[in-house]
Amino acid sequence: MGLGWNQSFTVTEETHMGGEGDKAAGRVKEAAGDLTGDKDLQGEGKTQNAAGNVKDAGSKVGDKVKDAADNLGDSLKK
Repeated sequence: MGLGWNQSFTVTEETHMGGEGDKAAGRVKEAAGDLTGDKDLQGEGKTQNAAGNVKDAGSKVGDKVKDAADNLGDSLKK
């Protein structure tokens, strides 16, 4: 049994919040690294912040795919 459109392209709130959480944690690590002069911690913070941006971009793409699938499903029902 196959999955329906809505089941195939579900984007969870966890994905949205994961990006924001990574960005916030990254900013904290980067600031702590700045204050302490710890270049490794600064780099880790920058990397985590970038990962959060990627997660956010991915969730936006997922939302667009879900919307397109929903619209297609609605069109096919008519």
